[in-house]
Amino acid sequence: MVYYYRKVTVPELDMDNLADYRVYQKNSFYSGFTDESWTAIGSNYYFITDGYLYVAYGYKTGASFYNLNQSGETFRLFLYSDGKRKKNRLTNQYVKRYAFNVANDQSVADKISSYTSSGVTTNYYYKRVTVPEAKNANFGNLRIVKKNSFTTGYSGESWSPGVYQVTDGYIWIVYGLRITFGSTNTYYDYGSGDYQVFLYK
Repeated sequence: MVYYYRKVTVPELDMDNLADYRVYQKNSFYSGFTDESWTAIGSNYYFITDGYLYVAYGYKTGASFYNLNQSGETFRLFLYSDGKRKKNRLTNQYVKRYAFNVANDQSVADKISSYTSSGVTTNYYYKRVTVPEAKNANFGNLRIVKKNSFTTGYSGESWSPGVYQVTDGYIWIVYGLRITFGSTNTYYDYGSGDYQVFLYK
């Protein structure tokens, strides 16, 4: 599978403040809803580097190309830091940061959840990370990003939102999944690697 990205210049983007941004896409409903609305786009559809935002607009499998959004689709990027530096570092908007690594090791899962549909069973592998400030009452104050590891097409450092769940005192990183269908049993590295957690007031 090959993803195609549009590169947008945003001088204020800086990996010193990885979590101080949000990317939204204008919804396009096929029918039944005509009001304007916006939704946050997920980790598979964009990543950032110093000074640039990359937004995926399509992917190819074999000879077939598939659009991820319609031509002329509207996106909005919101920055929560002003890009100004003090002593050669950006002024942080977050109040605390954690950094950790999740290994690609099926045997260290703290929880495995299962889902079965139409004869296909999917097991999700979770790693639990202690973050005392994580609370269901204020999960919106957490921003979690993962360092990308592209197999091809991009070699520089870049980060995207992480895939996780929140319970009181912990975050749960989804780092692997196993799909079982008949005699086929395949494990996929879904999200191992380096993470950072940013806490806001």
